[in-house]
Amino acid sequence: MDKLKIGIFCDAYYPQIDGVISVVDNYATRLTELDCDVTVFAPESRKHNYVDDKIYKVVRCKTFKLPFLEYDLPTPKKDKAFMKYIAEHDFDIIHLHSPFSLGKLSSQIANKRKIPSIITMHSQFKRDFLRQTHSRIITKCMLDTIMKVFNRVDYAWAVNKDVAEVFKGYGYKGEPIIVHNATDMLPVEDVDAARLLINEKHNIDDDTEFFLYVGRINIVKNLKFLLNAIKLYKNYGRKFKLVLIGSGQDYKIITKYANKLKLNDVVEFTGAIYDKKLIAKYYSRADLFCFPSLYDCSSIVQIEAASQHTPTVFLRNAVTASTVTDNVNGYFADNSPEAFSEKLNEIMTDKVKLKKISDNAFNDIYITWDKLMVKVLEEYKRIIEEYKIKHTVNTVK
Repeated sequence: MDKLKIGIFCDAYYPQIDGVISVVDNYATRLTELDCDVTVFAPESRKHNYVDDKIYKVVRCKTFKLPFLEYDLPTPKKDKAFMKYIAEHDFDIIHLHSPFSLGKLSSQIANKRKIPSIITMHSQFKRDFLRQTHSRIITKCMLDTIMKVFNRVDYAWAVNKDVAEVFKGYGYKGEPIIVHNATDMLPVEDVDAARLLINEKHNIDDDTEFFLYVGRINIVKNLKFLLNAIKLYKNYGRKFKLVLIGSGQDYKIITKYANKLKLNDVVEFTGAIYDKKLIAKYYSRADLFCFPSLYDCSSIVQIEAASQHTPTVFLRNAVTASTVTDNVNGYFADNSPEAFSEKLNEIMTDKVKLKKISDNAFNDIYITWDKLMVKVLEEYKRIIEEYKIKHTVNTVK
């Protein structure tokens, strides 16, 4: 049997870093390792010296620069070389990971060539659009536009059940299939050595409570909320440290806010860390992973935390916490700094319960991309066969 030819389309890609880009990379890498012929179609990089060194093919298209945003607008139909490459290559299945320029193009290609297409629902677009436009009317128009792409694609996957409901509220007419995210992070082998390393890096004792955040340092991640909660947590008189790993467009704003709250003695920002093995050691040392975001849909960092037996504290009703059960394999706090700090105190007061929930997080939430991609490949093959049968029946009719 010939290699399965898979086209993956995304409207943002490395060297930028975000959750969707990480998902695309892990899909493409693992599917290539499973002997598939994978091509990722993505916008060109702002960094002209950036080199694509992946084991799968990456084909870039020209973009229109958006100087006030982190992302640029791909313009594939104005890129002759890009369109020529697509015209000369066949696919068995197309997977979209965004509904904008490249996503829209790939759905049109799939329809024209009569091959199945899948789109994964990753983001709460309504929040993004409102934040950028400050207009409900414009937001509705933009949602209506992208939902035409979602409803044109043959199959929709959602990263959890709450995200599926969000998109049905946006106007998706079908019933999405739930396909969770995963991680490539493996459990730390020497937990004691990892603990000692992080203790030394941050000049803390072994009995210091350690809270962790990993992700973009961005206002939308609700990090001011977290800092306000930590300010209140100091009132409990406990010995603790909060470390935030990551960089982002609001790094200066958030670090200045921490200084304003006089948290320098208990809060540290490391900046971006690209060594995943080191990040795994941070997760391993952490008592809790603090993730107050109401923006994320299915953040991989909570799965990374679970890989090291570290449970996450979410805000109640956070979409990204859809796979978590409160006080079973994670924790929910009400949406106020007072409630969040109180929850931290409650958790850290009962270490026996914390240990049980930490183990449950590992058992219930942790899954590797290797295991998940075996299932995804089986689903691709099932969809291709189902599509052929359906198309044959419709042609006969």
